[in-house]
This record gives sequence, C-alpha cells and structure tokens, in this order.
Amino acid sequence: MVLEVVEVKLGRVPKGLEEQIKAETDREKLKRLHRELILASNPLEVIQQFGYRANET
Repeated sequence: MVLEVVEVKLGRVPKGLEEQIKAETDREKLKRLHRELILASNPLEVIQQFGYRANET
C-alpha cells in the first residue's frame, strides 16, 4: 500500500525505492510512512525523513 501511495503522489515509484520499501521489516515504520505520505504535500521529503533514498535516475 505504501508503494501505491508513492505512485499516486509522484506518478511513479523512483528507481530503487521499491526495493527499499519491500525490504523494510518494521511494520510500524511502514504504517507511519503510509499515513505521512497520504497527508504529505511533499512526498519525497517524507520518504527521505524515513531514511529511504529516492534515486531519480
């Protein structure tokens, strides 16, 4: 569900981000990320705050 929110907010999932999110095992972190992304006006900033890197290339 997190990846779906990223795709809706950005139009695509940046390279490498999908693997990072899929590798995450902390369900509470993913839940917080999901909620923050839904409310975010700047989803890339939220992604970075959670420690993920969204490579644009």
